This record gives sequence, C-alpha cells and structure tokens, in this order.
Amino acid sequence: MDRSTAPAPRRLVSLRVGLATAFVVLVLATAAVLCSVLLQRMREVMREDLRARIADLAALAALAVDGELHARVTGPADEGSPAVRELRRRLQDVRAGAPDLRFVYTVRQTAPDRYAFWIDASDGPDGSRIGDPVKSVTPRLREAFARPTRAVVEPEFYTDEWGTWLSAYSPVRACDGRLEAIVGVDLPAAAIAAKESAALRVLLALAALVTVPVALTGLWLSGRIVRPLRILEADMARVRQLDLEGDLRLESRFREIARMRDAVLGMKAGLRSFRKYVPTDLVRELIREGQEAELGARRAELTVFFSDIAGFTTLAESTTPEGLAADLAGYFDLMTSTILESGGTVDKYIGDAVMAFWGAPAARPDHAAAALRTALLLRARLAELNADRERRGRPPIHTRIGLATGEVMVGNFGYAQRLNYTVMGDTVNLASRLEGLNQHVGTTVLCSEATARAAGPAVVTRLLGCVAVKGKREGVRIHEPLAAGSAAPAQAAAAAAWNAAFARYLARDFSGAEPAFSAWLAAHPGDEPAARLVRQCRAFAAQPPGPDWNGTVVMTTK
Repeated sequence: MDRSTAPAPRRLVSLRVGLATAFVVLVLATAAVLCSVLLQRMREVMREDLRARIADLAALAALAVDGELHARVTGPADEGSPAVRELRRRLQDVRAGAPDLRFVYTVRQTAPDRYAFWIDASDGPDGSRIGDPVKSVTPRLREAFARPTRAVVEPEFYTDEWGTWLSAYSPVRACDGRLEAIVGVDLPAAAIAAKESAALRVLLALAALVTVPVALTGLWLSGRIVRPLRILEADMARVRQLDLEGDLRLESRFREIARMRDAVLGMKAGLRSFRKYVPTDLVRELIREGQEAELGARRAELTVFFSDIAGFTTLAESTTPEGLAADLAGYFDLMTSTILESGGTVDKYIGDAVMAFWGAPAARPDHAAAALRTALLLRARLAELNADRERRGRPPIHTRIGLATGEVMVGNFGYAQRLNYTVMGDTVNLASRLEGLNQHVGTTVLCSEATARAAGPAVVTRLLGCVAVKGKREGVRIHEPLAAGSAAPAQAAAAAAWNAAFARYLARDFSGAEPAFSAWLAAHPGDEPAARLVRQCRAFAAQPPGPDWNGTVVMTTK
C-alpha cells in the first residue's frame, strides 16, 4: 500500500488521563442532567403552587367586589363615580396585598362572545377604561363566564399587547345569585422567571461544590486502576513473544482487574495447550477452565451423534468441485453452529460425516435431551436449507442422524506432542450404526432406547423396533424423536398411542396393533415405518411367525 495514502496513526493518550477526563466529564454530565431534572421538577412544583396561589387571589378579589355596587356601573359615563372609586380601591387593596400581581380588574360580557373591561385597579395610562373591549379572549375566560362556579386558571402563560401573563378568573355575583362579572388577576412571566433563575443559581452552586472533590477523587482512583494495568501490560508483552512461563504477581482490590489477571493466567495455560490440540472449541474450554492438556481419559456417560449425507456420491457427481466445496462449507457451517449452540462438542469430520457428543468436556446432566433437541433442530434447518437450494436449482442435501447414549471413554488420546480429544466405546459404534440404519427404516433421525429414556418427557419419541446392528447379536430398541420443547405436548398423545400399539405388536397381538398403525399412516401419508408395520401386522395376522419370533431384526449390512 502507498504510504502516502495510508491513514495517519491515531494519537494515543495515557489511560490515567483518559480515565480522569472521562470521570470528570461523566460527573459534569450527570450534574447537568440532575440539575436539569431538578430544575424542571422545581419549575413544575413552583408553577403548580403558583396556579393555586393565583386562583386564591382571584377568589379573594372576587370576594372584595360588591356585586350590587358593581351592577350600578352601567358604562363609561359612570367613570369617576363613587361606585367606581370604591370598587377600584378594593381591587387596589387586593393588588397591594400581592406585590407580584400586575393587573387586577373585572370583565363583563357585553354580547355573545364579546367581553369588556369594566373596573381596573390601575387608574393610570396603562390601565383599561370602562367598556374597553377584551382583545385576547382565551378559552378559560369563556369558561369562567360559561361555568361560573369557581376560580379558573389559564393552563399556560399567554401573550397579549401588554406582555406575557398567567391569569386567573373568579365570578362576582349579585345578591340574587346572578353572575355580575368576572374578576381577573394577571401575574407577569418575569416574576416567575426571576424565581426560576434564582433556583438555577442555587443548583449550579451545589453542582460546583460537588464536582471539584469528585474530580480529585477521579484522579486518585484512575491512578489506582492504571498501576496494576501496567503490570498486566508488561506480562502481555511477554506472552506476545510466546514467553508463557513465569507467574503474574499482581494484587488489586478491584474485581475487574483481578479477573483480568486470572484471564491472563488462564490464557497462558491455554496457549501452552494450543500446541497440542487442534479443535479450537476445546482449547477455548481449556482456557475457560484453566486446565492444561495431558494424555488420559475417563469413563463418562455421554450422548454420541453421527450424521452422514445420503447419496453423497450422486451429489458430488452432479456438481463441480468448486460447487461441491461451497455446498459442504455451507452444510458444515449449519451443522457445526447448531451443535455448538446447544453445548455439543464437534469431535471430527469424516468425509461428509460429522461426529459430535454432549456431556464433555463440561458435564451436563441433560446431554441426551440436548442432543435430541439438536437433531430435531438440524432436521428443521436442513429443510430450510434444501428449500433455498431448490429455489436456486441445486439438488437437496439429505442427512441421516444417529444418536446413542451410554458409557464411553472420553479424553485425550494420541501422544504427548499431538493429542486428540475424542470418545471411544460401543456407544460410539452404536451411534454410527443407527445413522446408517435410517435408510432401512425410512427415517432421518434414530436414537437408542437409552437416549430416549435419558431424555425423559422433554423429548417425545416413538418406538420403531428392535434391531441387532451389524456386528451385534443382541437387539437394541430404536426410537425416532418426534418433538421437543413447546411442540412436545401436541405430539405426546399420538406417540403414546403408537408406542402402546407397538407393545401389542411385540406381544403378537397383530390385529389389535394394526388399527393404530393405520391411523398414524392416515395422519402421516408416506410414513415408511407405519406403512411397513401395517403390512407386517396384516401378514402376521394371516400367518403368525414362529414361536422364537421376538420382533428383533438382525442387520447384515451397515
């Protein structure tokens, strides 16, 4: 790459400076947010309090106005009359008792949706005269006349030709209860703004008093964090040179730093094992467990998985080498990711076959159920894969799966410098034979009875027979998993009916078993196991098998 076009290296900063800066910025941002929230809350409280106060002032002003006296003022000609002077004096007394108020006045309705100022406490040039029209008529003013039962307050500040106000209105009644007028009081927005500014100054002062000591604490704390990190940095530099020996002496009261130290120690142990192991998932497990690979094995009950592509030779012959490589890459990615998602360990790939197991290296009591759930999920995902391949004009990939549960030898086999973590034993051979048995039974997934029994009610299965696989004289009962998880209850009743029918079949009650198999076939057309058993029941009912018949089928091929 041309050096002239290479991006300039990013400028690095000290972690201590970065942490301290981030700490101060975080404190300042938090203080700003808290101040904003508190100010908003204070503003809401102040305004609610203000609304209640101004409503009380409006009601007080209404009580100060004599309704009968107010009724005597009939128009502008009464300006200067004793009644007007008395009413104005009373309103001025109300305003004097509440210095924040700017205007106190009465309003009379002169026509539908027409209103006029009547008595104003302000008798100077900024005051209104009797009969001056109200130009800014708000919905609350209309409400005060329409429903004159109590004082009402404007929901928000509003602006008119004299300024911005928060107003309240209260009814004035004559002796006969008739609505005579409405008293209005106006509070200027500037009065509220001044109080809110004072509250903001107090909050900012408190924030400043908190920020300074917190910032100093951040500088001290960042130093406590950086010092052990420098020790970790030096040790990591040695690891980068593959110097995996030596201890990391680091003590810290911070949990995260202690965990980083433990992570580095585990990584070093894992890297020492990396030269001996090939499967990276196993190496990750060793790093996680803090173990180092050694020769040796142990006995354990596991569930072993084998899969194979049916008709792989035909598939290979129908595509180019590049296409086959791409097909297998996608196929193995789907198989491997699904197995790993469920906690399985992929042992090896044997051509187009996959071998895996559950229950090691990390032990898990539900290994059989996990393996069966994975097999069912694989069947569903492979169906989606084949649907996509069909849309692209590609041949489908049909996979057979066999699972067996039992005691095996699991551990590291090989020699000191090259190890293979795998399983050995009859259970492994049985899983491989069950995979191949699918083509004879007409299924895609088969498991041993030990697997079905170990999975318990978590997985619904149906019994398909007793088979002595090639190389064995004793028969093994084989099951087909049908459903797991939320789908299991829907299949449980049908599977129970099937298994009861199969018990009759093994008890030589062929006529009693045949209707259940026929019902299954009717519900699942094309189901080969059901079709075979229907034919077998009818044949045996017509001509019973010999006395040594026990339902076991001996296989002579894989």
